[in-house]
Amino acid sequence: MTDQLQWVHASSFKKVPYQVGIKKGEHLTSPRKGDDLQIELAAKSTAHGDSVHVDWPVGDKTWKAPAREVQELGISRYKLYELPLPAARRQPPQGMLEAEGYVPPTYYMLEFTTTTGNTFSFHMQNGDLYDYFAFSDSDHAIRYRAVPGGERIIGVI
Repeated sequence: MTDQLQWVHASSFKKVPYQVGIKKGEHLTSPRKGDDLQIELAAKSTAHGDSVHVDWPVGDKTWKAPAREVQELGISRYKLYELPLPAARRQPPQGMLEAEGYVPPTYYMLEFTTTTGNTFSFHMQNGDLYDYFAFSDSDHAIRYRAVPGGERIIGVI
């Protein structure tokens, strides 16, 4: 699925960069100079209400069914998994030894399918929020970086 997406940079609630995957070919245009409204809204932070508690640990690439409350929000399935890093990116920065405490970055992918267009916010274990504006019932994705222990999703708004 991810090869069918174009990736757009966004910032989390705590201003941490992440990417939202927008299905190629889905375009809505804004009256402002032909801007791509879909990209603009997908990367836009939203107001946050009460979160539906979930416990989505990092797993494999198999689809999972969320709890009824999440399905009522419009998410019918999800998968959360670690993205492999190229070997070069796992190496410590030049001049730093692994014994000095270098921890390579870890990236994760959340894929989910919606049954309705909606704005979704995913509440992370570290207190951050990643937003996604889904225009339609379709497959969607978010790529993000997290420190060990902060990758788990604990709420959906």
